[in-house]
This record gives sequence, C-alpha cells and structure tokens, in this order.
Amino acid sequence: MRRATFTVLLLSSQALAVSFLGIGSLAQEAKADTTAAAEVRFTNPVCPSRPYLGYFEPADQTTSPLDPGFRHAPPQWFDGGGQPIAVPLRDGTTRSATPEGVYCFQQDADASTARPDGVFAKISQVLGEASQGDSISISTFSFSEKRVAKLLCDAMGRGAKVTIIYGSDSTTAASLAGSGCPSGPATVVFAGGQGQSSRLQHSKYILLDQPSQDRSKVVFQSANFTSGVSLHHENWNFVELPSGDPFVAAHRCHFGALESAHFNDPAHGVSGFRAAFQNCLGDSIPPGSQSSLAIKTYFVPAQSGELPDGRAASEDLLAEVRSADAIDVISHHLTFKPLLAALLEAISRGSKVRILLDDEIFWVGNSALPRDNFGKALYIDANGKPLTRDTDGVSAYDHYSTVALFQRGCSRGASFSLNEYEALVPLIAAGAQIRYVEANHRESLFQHNKFVVTHQAGQPQSVFSGAGNLSSAGFLRNGENFYLIRQPEMVK
Repeated sequence: MRRATFTVLLLSSQALAVSFLGIGSLAQEAKADTTAAAEVRFTNPVCPSRPYLGYFEPADQTTSPLDPGFRHAPPQWFDGGGQPIAVPLRDGTTRSATPEGVYCFQQDADASTARPDGVFAKISQVLGEASQGDSISISTFSFSEKRVAKLLCDAMGRGAKVTIIYGSDSTTAASLAGSGCPSGPATVVFAGGQGQSSRLQHSKYILLDQPSQDRSKVVFQSANFTSGVSLHHENWNFVELPSGDPFVAAHRCHFGALESAHFNDPAHGVSGFRAAFQNCLGDSIPPGSQSSLAIKTYFVPAQSGELPDGRAASEDLLAEVRSADAIDVISHHLTFKPLLAALLEAISRGSKVRILLDDEIFWVGNSALPRDNFGKALYIDANGKPLTRDTDGVSAYDHYSTVALFQRGCSRGASFSLNEYEALVPLIAAGAQIRYVEANHRESLFQHNKFVVTHQAGQPQSVFSGAGNLSSAGFLRNGENFYLIRQPEMVK
C-alpha cells in the first residue's frame, strides 16, 4: 500500500448507499443535487534501508530473542568493527538492515515532501487554491512544519485570511502572527492549558472556505503539522463539499467555538465551549439537512444529543467491532480498556484481529536496561556513522533495545509504554496478530497512524479514524475530532 492514493467523485445520492449528517444523527440518503470529492493519502515516508551495526550487552542479561520467554535485551552480536551484522529474528531468519521507507531521519524530509502523490503535494494543492475572500482555519496540537507555514504565507499574500488554533508551544505558528510572514499576520490562538485540570487541544484539521465558489475543503488526519507531513507514518483525508454541507458546517462551528470559547479558557470551560458549539450548530444546519458524504463526525469534549461526542464515538466504534468478523487496528497508543475488551471478545468468537503499533511499545515491554548502564551501545546517524550514546547526558533509563540492536530514545517514558505493552498481553495470548513499525525515535519520528478497519464477510465495512489516540484521554478528555467513515471508496 506504499504511496497508494484513493480518489472518489460523488456525483449524486445514487453514488452511495448511506450518508451521515455527521453530527450524531441517523444515517439518511443524501440530496441528489450535491457533489463531493474525497481522497485518502498516507504519509509513507521515503527513506533508504539502513544497516544494523551493533549493540552492547547489559552485564546481567543473556536471554536470546529466539527464546519463547524472551523478556530482556538480547546478548551482544556486535562484531567490534562497525560493520553491518545479521540480526537473528524470532521467526528464525536474520535481517541486516531496516526496510525501506520505515526508519527515517530528518534529512529524508525533502524526498518525502517531493512525492507528487504524497501528503505535502496535496496540502500544497489545497492551500494553493486559497485566494482573496477565502479563509483557512487550522486546528492542531503542534505546528512546526515551515513548508506548510510558507504555503500559508503565500495564501495570505493572495488575500486569504488564515487562523490557527494550537495546543502546544509552537514558535512556527506564533511567528505567523508576527513578522514571520511578509503578507501576514495570521490570527493565531493558543488553546492549550496548564495544570491538572487542563485538556490537550489535540484536534487536527484544515478548513478552507471559498465563498465565491460556494465550496469548502476539509482535511482531517492523524498528524500534526510537523514531521507528520513528511516522515511520521500517518493517515490523511481530503474532502471537498458545498459550503453549506452539514459536514463542513460542523467543522466551522467547532473551530468558531475553539476560537471564541475554548475549553481551557477559565472564562468559558467545557460548558461554555459546548454552548458555543451547540448554538452555532442550531443556527447553521437546518433541521433535516443531510451531508453528501457517508462520514459521521464527533468532537470532544463537545456534546451533540444525549451523549457527549466522545462517549458516542466510543460506543459507535465498539458497535462496529462487535459486529465485525475481522478487525484491523493501527495506532500510536492503544490503551482504551473498552476497546481492548471488545477486541478480546472478538477473538473469542472467532474474529480475526490484526494490530500494528509503534515498536517502542514492544521494546519497552521486552527489555530491561539498568539505569546505571552507560555502556557501549552504538547506533548510526543520518550519514551512517556509528555514534556512542549518552554523549548528551541523556539518562540511560530513557533508552531501550530494538530488533536493530542499536539504541534510540524512548519518546514517552518507560512506565507509560510498559503499561501499553502489558495491556496487549491478554490479546497476544488470545491469538491477536500484533506487529510493530520500526520508527526512528532518536529523531522523534513515530508510527502515528490512528484508524480501525472493520470487515464483514471478507469485505471492509467501515473505518474509524481521527486525531485522537485510542485511549481514555482521547475519547473522554482531550480536545479531539473523530470520524466513522462508511464511504466505500474511502474505506477501501
């Protein structure tokens, strides 16, 4: 599936069997006079295969990864000369280098963004269409991709209005509000919070409104506007609809509520944010209006109907899983206990469950590296040069072994990732097929896709996706956007 792109043009209601209002309503048939276009792309990075060089052995650990009971760092296979080595794998084979397009460095970003079928090329197309009288609204957690910032500057130079709402410190986003853009400034709102009571502003989308054409484009994805555009492993969705479509209006209302009354603002809180969102929905979407796309939308911590959207999203996801005979899950975090229980139940009734995760979870769960061990571990830099670890004073406890037998940083801390691995143990024991993507945590590059595909009778039926992780915080606490997609071509 590398570099695959899927496009569908929906010309009428006859093109789809079911369409969702996108705000928690029941599915109904779309209007015949609406048109919509949808495209799915993945940030499958472009980077070469890189050799495995070596690893040092903690003095008290000698268990082999070929041992069925392997729970520790593997013994030393390093040949001492810095030459590539053959790493024994659990299936009895060996491997001497990473697969292509998996373990990347920041210097690989140019090759990834240059792909004509890549994510950045599509973002460039969308933002390149913005001109006088148009508005670009971006919600994100973090924003550091200067290439996207340049596209926004260019759009403002053509007369478009740009507003960015973000949830973590971002000098790139902040610079667009000042002198960082000759054609600026953009409107930039920090919606993050401080302290135990704050919630992550973690929703991620672009809304391009083009009033003169009565058209709008919505981009929603797993990625932030960071290396997620180029080097993380991410999933992106691009849709185009009439400006009055309920799917568009829901995003417009969500963004307006974030801008005017975000949930981390003490003057408004969650209740004020929900009220602003609901009032906008009531004013913007006539009763009975239907979307042109079969996509149901959920915003957290917004509320639509009797249940908060996060609770409704989780219940709809669980219903999809419980009715499926095969489930595919790929996620950055997978800790939501009701989902883990539903997957375990699915296996017990004979459903096939496949899971892809970041390899950091595996190695934290299968390694024991003493805090005081500052030994001779090697890894390679972007130019293939072996480097010793901890020259920057990083704690040894932040590093874990990999199948590559070199070290990289652990992005989220030992206890968190260990809890994630322990949560998988019952699924592993029950027979779930679990694999791990070998990403480069040394450069803060991750497997960051987040979606669940459900199948019935051998055919994919739905995709649940969005900005949020499959965790309690994602469904019940953070500021998030989720989607249940039934549009057949997008699901495929």
